[in-house]
Amino acid sequence: MTDEYRVIVHGTGELTDVTPAQLRELAGRAAELVDAIEAARAGLAGDCHTRHTGYRLADAAGWARQVGADLAATAQDLARLGSRGPATCPAEWGCCPDHGGTLRSSGGRCWCTAPGCGRTWDYDRDGQPCTEPAAYEVRGVGDAPDVWGLLCAGHTITARAQVDGIEVRPLAAAAGGAR
Repeated sequence: MTDEYRVIVHGTGELTDVTPAQLRELAGRAAELVDAIEAARAGLAGDCHTRHTGYRLADAAGWARQVGADLAATAQDLARLGSRGPATCPAEWGCCPDHGGTLRSSGGRCWCTAPGCGRTWDYDRDGQPCTEPAAYEVRGVGDAPDVWGLLCAGHTITARAQVDGIEVRPLAAAAGGAR
């Protein structure tokens, strides 16, 4: 697991290191800004001549709170991406590990819609790369249909349902056999 993720800075083409810790530090600075805005608002509220001039500050504090919450959520997402190991499913979107492509999301939460599943996640699982371990080798999917690729159980369920003629074998069986 790593606390670092390499990203290309938009417009520059340069690689930079952005860490969840840096994003959490920015979220802390946003919280300090909220405190400062609230203090300014309280200072203006004490005088009848200046009370009305601070009417924008409640909104400003709310926006700063949202900035902090968004930075903290981004730090969590980045940490989750950084935890992907070499044997992780390479799919660029998440799925239910038990039912495949049955996820729905709203407001930063995600849930499986398969009857009786009830699994939920406190992040946009279907909008981020898969973090499940690869469990199967699959051939007949994607741009190179003759190439074996790795998928987790959930993405394999979806591939079987959506693609005719694919070949699937569990990783344990694949490790012992020839290709």
